This record gives sequence, C-alpha cells and structure tokens, in this order.
Amino acid sequence: MSKKTDTVIVGGGQAGLSLSARLTTRNESHVVLERGRVGERWRSERWDSLHVLTPNWVNRLHGAPAHADPDGFLGRDAFVDYLEQYVSSIGMPVRQHVDVWSVERHLGRFRVRTDSGEWIARRVVVATGDAAIPSRPPAAWRAPQELAQIDANRYRRPDRLAPGAVLVVGAGPSGLQIASELRRAGREVILAVGRHARGVRRYRGRDIWHWLHQLGDLEDSVDDVPPEAQRTPGFGLTGQNGGQQLDLATVADLGVTLAGRLTDFSGHSAIVHGIAVVTQHAAHGAAVDVAIDTGLP
Repeated sequence: MSKKTDTVIVGGGQAGLSLSARLTTRNESHVVLERGRVGERWRSERWDSLHVLTPNWVNRLHGAPAHADPDGFLGRDAFVDYLEQYVSSIGMPVRQHVDVWSVERHLGRFRVRTDSGEWIARRVVVATGDAAIPSRPPAAWRAPQELAQIDANRYRRPDRLAPGAVLVVGAGPSGLQIASELRRAGREVILAVGRHARGVRRYRGRDIWHWLHQLGDLEDSVDDVPPEAQRTPGFGLTGQNGGQQLDLATVADLGVTLAGRLTDFSGHSAIVHGIAVVTQHAAHGAAVDVAIDTGLP
C-alpha cells in the first residue's frame, strides 16, 4: 500500500536536510529518503583526509547551532557527525537505506517507487547533489587495460593504491589535493592540467570566503552570474591545516610534475598536449602505474 505525504526529498546530505529542517519546524508533512546513511556520499565517496573547502561559518545549516570554531574547517568524519547531530536535534523524518527507483506523475501528484515501497506526494525535491556521477575524459577509455584507473570518488589514501607512479587527471580542488597528498607520501606524481584558475586563499589576513561574502557573491544565484563567468574554471582550495594555499605552484614545489591536458593514449603512453608520458610495462621512461580521474562535475 502506498504511503502519502506532501513532500518527498530524495537525498540525505546537507541540501536535503536543510530543506527538511525548514519543513519540520513548520510542521509540514514530508519524508527524506536516503540510499545509505545520512551524508552517505561523505562517508563512502570521499577520501580520508578531505576537509570541507569552506570555513565553518559558511557551512552552518538552518536551525543548527553555530560551530565551536567558526573559522575552522571540518574534516570528513567531523562533517558527517555534524549532519547526524543535525538530524537528531531537529527530529527530521529521515528514512535511511532506501533506494529510490523512479519518480513519475500519478493523478496530479507524484509516485515515488523505492525498494521499500511507494510514496505518493504533492512535491518531489531531488537533493542528490551535482557531483553524483564521475566524468572521465574520452581519452581515459583508450588507456591500456594494464593501467590501474580509478575515479576520485574511489580514492581513499595513498597506501590503498597499487605501487608506482601516479597520473592525476584534472587540476581542480580534488586533483590538486590528491596530487599533493600522494607526493607527500613519496609517490612520483604527474598532474595533467587543463583550464585552470588561481585564487588567493587569504587577502589582508582574511580568508577568501570572507571577501566573497562582503562582495555579496555568496547570495548570487546562477541567474545572477554572467554566462562567461559560469565557464570560468574553479581554482584550487583545501580546508586542510586551517585552509592553506593550494595551486599549481604549491604542488610543483612539492615535486609534482605538471603536464598538459590529457588528450589520448597511444599504446602504453599517455598523450598530454602532444607530449608522451610513458605508462607501465613500457620499455623506457618513467612508468605510471595508476591513473586517477578527478572529473566530478
């Protein structure tokens, strides 16, 4: 028998839970359906040392108390704990370990089919995030089968990778953080860089997010941003060590080899803007044994 509610929220991360908090405080009928546990993607699809990229004062969710250290940066596990406490403190109607199969219109409402039954709702909010499906460049599919290749959402820590040098594809925040962590662990690392922008982590002693807030940028919606600005590459960020500077210069200083955009594979060579980087089982050159694609949209 179908269960009925006004609103079904699909996804129990920070977006879905924030909406649930508002509906809960207004006593509006709703349910949050999460395929795993609260904050599942932070638990199972993010590396061990990841910290939130924005300071805690930016990440305070609706109805939650202020963070003890507003200028700090929560680590992965601490952020998951924060989400769990958020749910319990407000009493949100979260159903964990529910896999949503489909959403379809039904008699002027929506029918939500799951592995634990159906829901009929007036509204459905999809809050599964914008980085749910890894995106590999076309060249990655032409890599030799012998080359171990993983996506960033499957990377955990250096000792979980196969031995050898690593080619990190993509120099956004994920690529820069993974490349620097691997290099600090003693790995030989080559970073394939496409379009890239550099940002200053601090200006006049204040974090860059302070200035973005003062300029009003954090209140802008996508409709407020000019089309040319929407295509601007993201710049490197990390929340580690209190939010330190991270860009191509810092990873190069660590000893990471910077290369161009990955365009193809030819045999056991990765082609980065016309230059061949030798992969494993090749007769000559620096062998690359693992490739990590960091293309989370």
